[in-house]
Amino acid sequence: MSATGAGPSAGPRVAETGDSVASDAAAVDAAASTWWIPVSVLACFSFLLHFLWEMLQVPLYADMARMAHWSGIVVCAKATAGDVVIALAAYATAAGFARTWHWRASRAHVATYLAMGVIITVVLEGLNVYLWHRWAYAPAMPLVLGIGVSPLLQWVIVPPLALWLMQRHVAGRSRRPDHLCVVPARSLSLTRT
Repeated sequence: MSATGAGPSAGPRVAETGDSVASDAAAVDAAASTWWIPVSVLACFSFLLHFLWEMLQVPLYADMARMAHWSGIVVCAKATAGDVVIALAAYATAAGFARTWHWRASRAHVATYLAMGVIITVVLEGLNVYLWHRWAYAPAMPLVLGIGVSPLLQWVIVPPLALWLMQRHVAGRSRRPDHLCVVPARSLSLTRT
């Protein structure tokens, strides 16, 4: 028995654990250095999808339909920028729970992502419509507890689609030849042995 009381097999286990810890640390370092990949890809897909949604829901907001075309585009682009910030905050929250920026779409992580987006949206819609009066709903906008149904549906439909596209895109990056691990030269030998 060793001085630690763990018995003779404690030595190899420590070595394996040390290798595993080193391997885990390397994986964490690699993921930490590439945090910007899923974040930037999600931001791009979020912008495209949220901008489309913002343009489609124009008739549901007061005075938007009568606005000059370019002014409406600018208003929708600003709203979309806010949507992207919300999406990234929600993604960061889910990444915090997952303890990695490269989290896979488990039910718990997606639920966290969506819940944060909906909560932030409800708070901001309430503040902007009723307290700050930055925008108003048109009579055509259906309401649930005073909040427009369209912004609520937006956060149930658009973010899962953006997340799915992001994860497919990021996973596809890792399968392209320029992102593969380096293969040892001896395995590339063209001669028979």
